[in-house]
Amino acid sequence: MKSEYNLNKRIDFIGIGVQKAGTTALYYYLNKHPDILMSKYKELHYFSNLNIDFEEESRINYSNYHQNFDWTTPGIRGEITPRYCYLERCIPLIHQYNPAIKIIMILRNPVERAYSHWNMRLHNTEMGNRTFANYLKAEILRMNFENKFNQMPEDDYIRRGFYSKQIRHIFDYFPSQQVLILKYEDFRDNQYQHLLRIFDFLGLNGDNYKFEEKKVHHIDYKEEIDGFSLNLLNDIYKEEIEKVEKLLNWNCTDWKNVKI
Repeated sequence: MKSEYNLNKRIDFIGIGVQKAGTTALYYYLNKHPDILMSKYKELHYFSNLNIDFEEESRINYSNYHQNFDWTTPGIRGEITPRYCYLERCIPLIHQYNPAIKIIMILRNPVERAYSHWNMRLHNTEMGNRTFANYLKAEILRMNFENKFNQMPEDDYIRRGFYSKQIRHIFDYFPSQQVLILKYEDFRDNQYQHLLRIFDFLGLNGDNYKFEEKKVHHIDYKEEIDGFSLNLLNDIYKEEIEKVEKLLNWNCTDWKNVKI
């Protein structure tokens, strides 16, 4: 017979992105904390899975989801799937699953994020002869001419960088005290201090955490970004970056007129 604890179990936090903003490193570091039990592997894609019947999942108490976690060891549980912040359906489903869950989000310069995204795709899939600039042009056409804006996560290089809409969507469902948003560049340059900040957010002590800096999932660029794409992205994101600055009270001067 299942205990009351098992019947009411829920994971405690979730990392929702953004893609190409250090989430693999974050998973690695969090997994080393003695009081954190991360999912068996990164990127479960549970709440972004279009084939899942969430009414049925709720009825069976999310048992399919929970099998990805250790429930026999004391600690807090979490997972990281960068797609959750981008696909609009995910945030309401996460709230339905656990309204008290804590959300961690890392934002990266959207120009650099887009080009890093492209390079990851270039390494992992057969992209043919189409260039980064051609993919950007194709996405702009979709943005301009689709009656209903369909999200295509694999090839949405530009749209994934419109962070302000994603942030507002999160705050529509979760109070600010349950949400921690970090700047990738700060996390990259001072990982230990930002890990301590994350541990504090999660209600954990990080004083005895054995930190050892490690580069995770680094992919060298095959070529530099072309001038057309760089200028296009800098122009596209100019107003968006200002929106993020106002929303989060950040200084994002380093995101403006970037050179890669």
